[in-house]
Amino acid sequence: MSFSNIEIIISRIATATPEQPIAVFRCVGSLCKKNQLFASFGNTVITQAWIRNNQNKFLLLFDNTMNKDNVRAMLKEAVELNRREEFWTK
Repeated sequence: MSFSNIEIIISRIATATPEQPIAVFRCVGSLCKKNQLFASFGNTVITQAWIRNNQNKFLLLFDNTMNKDNVRAMLKEAVELNRREEFWTK
């Protein structure tokens, strides 16, 4: 998948099922974006390795059964964390 803004990630989560969730990360390797998060299919081999190894500032696996207000709040908080840290790239 890719770096995206909150609205795009929420639209992806809206179609994700518990069996095929969307994983959201704050970064990928050393690449971090100030106003975006990285969204990926949650069941790929690479994504599962990132989660298992606690890489890329993993947030959570999201799906369409989750409370949309809570999801939005979590994503906003993660973006805020990225804005406050100085490691991000433009």
